[in-house]
Amino acid sequence: MLFIVLSVLVYWLVQVVPLPGIGDTLTSAKVLEDGVEPTKGLTVVSTSTSTCEPEQTLSPVPDPTPIATVTAVSLPTASPTLAASPTHSSTPVPTYTATLVLPTETAESTPAPQLSGPDDGSRFQGRKTEIILSWEAVGSLGEDEWYDVSLRFWAEDRMHYSGAWVKELQWRVPKELHRSPDPGQPGFQWDVTVMRQTGAKPDGGRDGVSVSPTSETRVFYWD
Repeated sequence: MLFIVLSVLVYWLVQVVPLPGIGDTLTSAKVLEDGVEPTKGLTVVSTSTSTCEPEQTLSPVPDPTPIATVTAVSLPTASPTLAASPTHSSTPVPTYTATLVLPTETAESTPAPQLSGPDDGSRFQGRKTEIILSWEAVGSLGEDEWYDVSLRFWAEDRMHYSGAWVKELQWRVPKELHRSPDPGQPGFQWDVTVMRQTGAKPDGGRDGVSVSPTSETRVFYWD
């Protein structure tokens, strides 16, 4: 910038301020040499053989070079490339499917018990009447096998259960159950299944699995 300012100043001085001519320069030199002011109207011829240097021609100062305008270019931001993590192939863990083995009903070896009495739809009167449920044997029971007699009736809008596990071929209905069913559903339902004991219930009763189909279901009434 300083160079440009100086160049402009020199150019302005050369163009505006006039320089003295060569004749004026020679006349001034003659006066200084002879000490005599030249007479007006006379032409003073200088015998001096001094060589006058030609007038120097100043080259025009070039126009200042315009400063290039720098334009800020927004470069695209390089997005970091995430290298995919190597996939570790893990050995597949074998899947074990738990198979629930239900007790098989061996109908051929342990058939469903056949009910003997009372007949389906039988009616009994009075609390003192003895009601005995009976059935036929299915063969010799194992030490852990029992006949499960199931007695059911509706009371207070829900099903109630009674019965027992016995080794005999009959079971006596407790007299406390007389007129226990609701009047709208007065019947007692009962059937028999052969069971194998596998444990005990919290209340002390036996728990197990069936080893025969359930017999037919019969109904009797106790007024």
